Amino acid sequence: MTSRFLEILTTGPGLTVQDRGRPGFQKYAVVRSGAMDRMALEAGRLLLDNPPDAAVLELSGAALRFKVCGGPARIALSGAPATAICDGHRLRWPGSFALVEESIVTVSPPAMGNYSYVHIDGGIRTEPVLGSRSTHVRSGLGGLDGRFLRDGDLLPLAPASDGIANLCLPEQDYFKTDSIRIVSGANAELYSENEWRRFLDSTFTITAQKDRMGARLSSDPPALPTDRGLSGISDAVVRGDIQVDGNGAATVLLADHQPTGGYPRIATIITADFECFAQLPADARFQFRLISQEEALAALKTRQDERNALASQILPVRIDPASRHDLLSFNLVGGVVSSDDDTSWKGYL
Repeated sequence: MTSRFLEILTTGPGLTVQDRGRPGFQKYAVVRSGAMDRMALEAGRLLLDNPPDAAVLELSGAALRFKVCGGPARIALSGAPATAICDGHRLRWPGSFALVEESIVTVSPPAMGNYSYVHIDGGIRTEPVLGSRSTHVRSGLGGLDGRFLRDGDLLPLAPASDGIANLCLPEQDYFKTDSIRIVSGANAELYSENEWRRFLDSTFTITAQKDRMGARLSSDPPALPTDRGLSGISDAVVRGDIQVDGNGAATVLLADHQPTGGYPRIATIITADFECFAQLPADARFQFRLISQEEALAALKTRQDERNALASQILPVRIDPASRHDLLSFNLVGGVVSSDDDTSWKGYL
């Protein structure tokens, strides 16, 4: 059997291989890393019925042209919605599609959000490091030689798998928000009631100083004092921590955050809202909303229920038969068992 591989024809900065990450190693100074948007990672996995540890391409606001060589493929698109074109046809986002060998797919930068994902049936098969293929560029772990991908790179793929293509999910609604929920952080007691009130009343802007490690925020006037806990002892930090530097500027720690930090952490973005924050673009304006631990756990349960419900929301892609030259790649009659059966499926042809 011919080995399949994905060829990067052209790309911009920030393209990496990601999966669920490598949990359990932070005590050895290796953070989990992994896909920034785990909801999008799961959506694409379900569209292809891929294994849970399948590795994908994560686009950080960049354009991409690629092709799959060595055989046909099924791909899925998820995360921040962008325009994707293959053989002159626009592909549904989020959705899955069948590709013939050597078909070229072009993905534009997203119209909103930051992180978009390209999934291949079976997943990308770069060499795993500590149980994960996720790229952590600062430490040179995972992905392809631990670095950002560039033009001409060849990525090994799993053998082709059988499955239905041309499926879609409803468009996701978490790419725009003006409120991010937080809980009190590890050093919340360093700030007075009045300082907390000012922090919560302030409108923050995401600056251009943002990457997979963190996002620096600004506010006018400055929301936080500059003299709190600057001689503190470094200890473990977590994804979503909001740390305050000596200039009073807040930085939100993201997927590739450092394992420890000494700056005070006033608050932490709740897990249920992390993807919403990660997808906010530079110059986005928002406020923080303080909630209790109990409310944060309830929000996490709701988010998990939403993730678990994705599989039941998958539907066939609507197509116009008159405009397609590749109708044989579509399952036009799957599920039809009787002329008297429910015909609501016809709306998806």
